[in-house]
Amino acid sequence: TKWNGKPSESDEMRPEWFKFKDIPYDKMWKDDIYWMPEYLLKNEKFIGAAYFDKDNKMLNYQFKSINSDKEQIQYLLNDEFDKLDIDYSVLIESTKNGDDKENESKND
Repeated sequence: TKWNGKPSESDEMRPEWFKFKDIPYDKMWKDDIYWMPEYLLKNEKFIGAAYFDKDNKMLNYQFKSINSDKEQIQYLLNDEFDKLDIDYSVLIESTKNGDDKENESKND
C-alpha cells in the first residue's frame, strides 16, 4: 500500500531523510537493522515480528521474505494477519526460557 500524508514528529521519532548507507540504526528500534536493509530497502515483501520486554529491550525476532509466496502476500494485502506464517510462540517461548533463567539467577 502507498502512504499518503505529511510526515510529522511524534514522541517516538522525528522524520528525517537519510541515504541508505547512512541510516542511523543505532538510534532506532533494535529490530530495524534485521528487516530494513534485508527486506524493505530491497523492496522485498516480508513478514515478521520482534518481541520486546517492558523496558523495550529486544528479546527475540523473526523476519522472513514472502516475495515468492503468493498466498502469504494475499493474506498480508487482505489484512488477514492471523493467517500469516509466523510462529509467535517461538518468539515468546524462547524469551520466557531466558527470562526464567534470569529470574532464577536473581533469586539465588
